[in-house]
Amino acid sequence: MERRKMIIAGLCLAMMASGAAAAEEGAEAQAVETAAQKLIGKPEEGAFEVTLKNMTGNDITSVKIKGADETEYTQELLEAGDIFAKDEVRTLYFKPSASEEAAGDTTEDGTSAEDGAAAETETAAGEGGSAGKEYDIRLVMTDGSGAEVTKELHAFPFTDAKEAEIALEDTAAFLKYTSLLTGSEVSTKEQEAGRAAEGEKPKKRDWGDAAIVEVVPQTETTSSGSSYDSGSYDDYSYDDYSYDDYSYTDPAQYSGGGDDDNCVTDGLFY
Repeated sequence: MERRKMIIAGLCLAMMASGAAAAEEGAEAQAVETAAQKLIGKPEEGAFEVTLKNMTGNDITSVKIKGADETEYTQELLEAGDIFAKDEVRTLYFKPSASEEAAGDTTEDGTSAEDGAAAETETAAGEGGSAGKEYDIRLVMTDGSGAEVTKELHAFPFTDAKEAEIALEDTAAFLKYTSLLTGSEVSTKEQEAGRAAEGEKPKKRDWGDAAIVEVVPQTETTSSGSSYDSGSYDDYSYDDYSYDDYSYTDPAQYSGGGDDDNCVTDGLFY
């Protein structure tokens, strides 16, 4: 009986040791995978962190970011020469500038930045957006023909997504992720497609205060001194070309006194 107990205890210890070894190996493998995984941006204290999977079907050669209220994309997050390959998974890091952080330290009513951020996060999540200052991301991709394609992701959900997929359909790139606050699946396809369609519409020309010029036909003077209106033909009348003054005169009066015979007088036959 004692021997049986010892055997069972030994088996239990062996199983425990095996499980611990497997767990350790798994942790080591995960650490190696994490270390080998390429990054977008730099991991630093206070930075946003979102794991991205490139499901666009294209290689991404540039990832730039800007504030939604800014006009130019100036900050490149992907290192020069690096390629975010299709189907690849990377972690995106982005830390707002010190001036942007300082702007959110306190609120007008004196509440802490943390309390204000929490309230903004809850509100933004209900509207499908991100809390606080919003940021847009511009992606430059290389398609199958080698041509570059530029797409934008607006109001990137740094505070509402831990993992997200970048997808591409029709004319728009968009995100698919699970909301941290609501737990529901989110797709930004409709919003991004609407923005893309709006951007493709031809812009109407704004004439502003431009003067309206009225074109008036000019009157030109001929060499004889008469004038005519170059814009109208109403004055071209033929009334002066009258044949009323061309009356018939009897040739006899030019006979010069000739007789009644048919003869040549003054070059005429009578």
